[in-house]
Order: sequence, then C-alpha cells, then structure tokens
Amino acid sequence: MRKKNIAKEKLVFLCIAIAILLPTMFTILHTYMMLDDFNYGVLYRDNINQGYNIITASIKHAYNYYMDFSGFYTAAFLDMLFAGVISSNPWRLRILCVIVAVLFYVTLYIFLKVSLKYIVKMNEKKVLYSIYILLLLCFTNIEEYSENFYWYLCVISYLLLAVFILAGLSCFIYAVYKNSRKWLIAACIIGFLGCGGSLNVAAFCCVFYFLTGLWAFFIKHNKKNAIIGFASVMAGAIFNVLSPGNYSRYGQPLTFHNLLVAVYQSGDYLIDRIYWMLTDSMLLFIVAIMIVLVFMIKSKETQFKYPVPVLFSCASVLAILAIIFPVMLGYQGCYTGDRWIFYSDMGIYFFFIINLFYWRGYINRKYSEIKLEKKQLPVVGVIVFLCFCIFLG
Repeated sequence: MRKKNIAKEKLVFLCIAIAILLPTMFTILHTYMMLDDFNYGVLYRDNINQGYNIITASIKHAYNYYMDFSGFYTAAFLDMLFAGVISSNPWRLRILCVIVAVLFYVTLYIFLKVSLKYIVKMNEKKVLYSIYILLLLCFTNIEEYSENFYWYLCVISYLLLAVFILAGLSCFIYAVYKNSRKWLIAACIIGFLGCGGSLNVAAFCCVFYFLTGLWAFFIKHNKKNAIIGFASVMAGAIFNVLSPGNYSRYGQPLTFHNLLVAVYQSGDYLIDRIYWMLTDSMLLFIVAIMIVLVFMIKSKETQFKYPVPVLFSCASVLAILAIIFPVMLGYQGCYTGDRWIFYSDMGIYFFFIINLFYWRGYINRKYSEIKLEKKQLPVVGVIVFLCFCIFLG
C-alpha cells in the first residue's frame, strides 16, 4: 500500500512539474538568433576558413576573450563551441535551448534532493516535491528571466553555467557526506568551470561553495574536503578577476569611491527587488506556503545548535549583495539585464529557504516545549500572510 502511495505521489508531482514547464518548453521552440548570436556565427565561419576546427576555434576565442574583453574562460569557449554545433540553424538552436533548460531544472531538483537529504536530514518526498514545485513557479512566472531561456548567448553563458554550479554543489555535498575523493574531484572541476562566466556568476558559485564548505568544516568535521572544494572555486574566481579584459573593458581607474558607490547601489537594488517580490508578484503567496511547509516537516535531530540566527540572516543578505555587487561595479549602477536578475533572484530564493530551515532548527531547539499540530499550521500561514499584507500596505 505504501509503495502505491509513493508511486501516486511521484506521478502527481511529475504531472504538475510537466504542466508548469511545458509552456516554457513550447515557447523556447519559437526562439531565434538575435544580436551577438550572428556575430558568433560569422566568427566561427572565419575561424574554419582559416584552418581551425571546432575545438581549436573555441580555444582561440576563449583566449582572445579573456585577454581583450572579460574573464569568461568557460562561457567564451562554450559560446564558440555551440555556435559551431548549431551552425546558425534555427531548429538546432531551439533544440539546444530546450536541452539546456531541461538540464537546469533536472540539476535544480538533484541539488534540492541532495541538500535536504544530507544537510537538513529530511527524507520526506512531499516536502522535496513541494519546494521544487514552488521554485518552478518562481522561475517560470517572472518575465525578467526570459533572456536565460530564449537568447542563445545567455542560455550558454548563464543558464548552462547554472547547470554546472548546481551539479558541482550536489557533488560537493555528496563528497563531504560520503568522504568520496572521486565526487570531490568532480565537484572541484565542475565548480572551477562554473566560475568561468561573468563575475556575478563566479560570485554566486563561490558564495554557495563557501556555505557548503562551512557545513563540511564545522558540522561534518571534514576539513580537508571543505578547504579543497572551496579553494577550487576561489581559484576559478581569481583567474576570472585577473583577466586583462576585465580592466580594459571597465575603461577607468578602480577607486575606493567607485567601490562604495557600488556597495550602496547593490543594497538599494536588493531592497527594491525584495519589496517588488512581496508586492507586485505571486511570491508573497509562495513565501506563506513555504513557511508553513518548512515548519510542518519532521527531520532527524542534530547536535547543531543553530547559533545566532539573526547574524546568520544578516550574513545571508551580505552574500546576496556579493552576487549583485560585480554587476553594479562593472556597469556603474545599471542592473537591468535579465541574466543578472536571474542569478541574484536565485540567490534570494535559495537563501530564503536556507534561512527558513535555520530559524526552524533554532526555534525547535530553544522552544522545544512549543508544539504545533499540523492542522494549526495553515492558520499560522494565513496569519503570516496577513501580517505581510498589513506591513507592506
């Protein structure tokens, strides 16, 4: 009977996930080349005419890009590589975009599953399915993410690198939990490649590898793996930052004043973005549902005491600012690109979920005498939702 129920849950989950994703997949099948996509087609053709093959042309482009434009050592290589694969054929482009989108959603699911199972110590499938579905609603209902799914260059330089990062994080968590050398090597290689995009992508990768490293170092006491894993992405980020192209493209001296202005603009943007999420989108409903869901689940007791949750939440805000900061510095306050918003929003989603679990652990340990029945939790959710509405006016 239990196996039948599990099978039904999986079937319902798959049906809901497919129903949410199908419109995105169908619209991707109508995408077309635009802007710089044509430039890559011309560059690839010129390289082939000069005697290069698809691999050597990609290496040459990555090198030139790194020296003259920006530290996209992974993204530049893949941009030229897949430009050769699609050869300006619209249906090859569309199939490629669909494949990358599917890979993103699959790796997102794997990352959530591994995180909940090995870090949160929670094996409840319903919670995994519910959180994943809520994230799907976030990623498929906000217009600003369109570039990452419909524009070739962003699909490769941003969405595909997100696949690398999520896959690398999953390998890192599994490597620490199982103390596996081969999974650690995979995590290091994939993480290094994940840092080979724009600096905000590298910052996103470093932030979540660092967070995973803290878990490995202080909770799992696997210090060696923690240091090696994080060092691999820091090496990638440093290699990215040292690109001569970053400085020639910036076009002006980097001053302390510029850094302060970028910090201020990052904070100002984050406040505005969170306010927008809670007032002008469906995310307020998702927040209320997520709060009820996280506090409703049961997980194994751990020795971790969840110290100073307020400080942890403040550190989470700083981590999100670190993702936003490179773009604010490089583009001098302009933060309108869909591809940038996608990464900072993903950071907000992930840190919101992480903080929910952290605060839940803290409250359960400090106020263990308080017990809420499952039937009381929806009422709590409604109260939380109404409080948000009143607070936000």
